[in-house]
Amino acid sequence: MSGKSNYKNSCNIVDGRKAVCLQPVISQPLTFLFHCHCMTRSKLNALLTAGGLALLQLSAAAQTDVNDSSLYAQSLKNTVGVYEKAMTTESPIVNGRQYKPYTFTFIKEGHPFFQTNQYAAGTVNYEDKFYENVKLLFDQHLDMVILDAGVRVELINDRLPEFTIADHRFVRLPINTVNQVLPTGYYEILHTGGLNLYKKEYKEFKEVLSVTEGYQVEVLDKVSYFIQKDNQFHRVKNKGALLDILRDRRGEVEKYIQSNRLNFRRDKENTITKAVIYYDQLIRPR
Repeated sequence: MSGKSNYKNSCNIVDGRKAVCLQPVISQPLTFLFHCHCMTRSKLNALLTAGGLALLQLSAAAQTDVNDSSLYAQSLKNTVGVYEKAMTTESPIVNGRQYKPYTFTFIKEGHPFFQTNQYAAGTVNYEDKFYENVKLLFDQHLDMVILDAGVRVELINDRLPEFTIADHRFVRLPINTVNQVLPTGYYEILHTGGLNLYKKEYKEFKEVLSVTEGYQVEVLDKVSYFIQKDNQFHRVKNKGALLDILRDRRGEVEKYIQSNRLNFRRDKENTITKAVIYYDQLIRPR
């Protein structure tokens, strides 16, 4: 990480011509993400005409080249839509795109988000910069982090290696090419040490057809746990798999589970977490 930032940068000259530098004007870190982007006025006019940009100010060096800076401080309407068009000719100004809401109805108060369908406080490590005090949603069906920027903005997964939401920490792990047990995605960190323990929660959609309500969706939680040992990932499907992964201290771990009345079926996450922590204590150098 390169430290906390409000994402302020500066621009000078592009191809020997006067350029305009766009900077975010934000009251708290990462209200909206922009690249510091230099372009000629003609290209800037085309981009602004297409979508309009909000919360921007022109740098002092560029104001002499822009007759009416208020023209460039328009509403946020359609801002995010410009991103995809800009990608073809310029580096992106908005580092994300507008999140499209689901068009069907969820039943049984279901939703695809982590814990709640309301924004929660969090932090993001985005494009090698750390931002705190941001409002986030985590869509666990699409495996996508959403930022509150006046509109809902999808952050780009490849640029977001880790984030926290509601005091839960997530990291993006790649496909494990050795045994293929770990799909690429965001995993919650439950423990780090001699062993690392990760949790993967996926919100699966089950279609429900109703004569009176039409097409609806029920949300089913699918949870998996993975232990990283000796740089290999192992899925913990049951108690036997857990003890097999910890086989070099199997007897001691099994006795610990029994003496602490841990039940894998009724309390899987707590049992796995405590067993892994205990194992780490056993192998820790004294």
